[in-house]
Amino acid sequence: MNITMKLLFASVLILAAIGLSKSAEAAEPANRFVLASVEEPEASQFTQNLHVDEEWQRWDGATIGWQILGGVAGGTAGFFVGIPLGVAVANGTTNCASREWGCFNGAIIGALTGTVVGSWLGVHSAGHLSGGDGNIGGSLLGTVLGGAAGVLIIGLTASSDFGISVGLPTAAALTVGGGIAGYHLTASATVTGVGIAPTEGGATFGLTGHF
Repeated sequence: MNITMKLLFASVLILAAIGLSKSAEAAEPANRFVLASVEEPEASQFTQNLHVDEEWQRWDGATIGWQILGGVAGGTAGFFVGIPLGVAVANGTTNCASREWGCFNGAIIGALTGTVVGSWLGVHSAGHLSGGDGNIGGSLLGTVLGGAAGVLIIGLTASSDFGISVGLPTAAALTVGGGIAGYHLTASATVTGVGIAPTEGGATFGLTGHF
């Protein structure tokens, strides 16, 4: 075999070896990990989980019911707290041990003030906890005006046999009712609350590959 044939034969062998090597590399599985794409919740998924709470409306019956309870409870507490405070204030200028009228007047003023303040706080707090946005000044003004009307009625009926039994409940009703009226008159016609419910979607990760 001459030199030309030998070179040709060697070239064929080299090319064949390269081809087998490429085929082996192509057939060999790639040992690699591929990070899966992160699944983000779609905008519509978030939107679907938005919900609008029921609108609070002015003169809402349930709110008024809670305000009556709050006003009565607050006014009663204020009445009993106001009496000793009024007597204590009056005792600074009057000898209450001698049962002078100054201490009696102090007790009355303390009771009235405590009733008005307690009723006002009870009505206003109950309204806000129910979802309303009434003005704090409006509820205070209504409570004061209602209380003043109640005191006037007590004064007009005190001389009668049934004056106290009629005057006190009427004064209490006017005090609480005035605060409720002042609250709702200064509140928005409707108040809408927006809540966000938790979504079910989330980011998920995975691994894919072949060995």
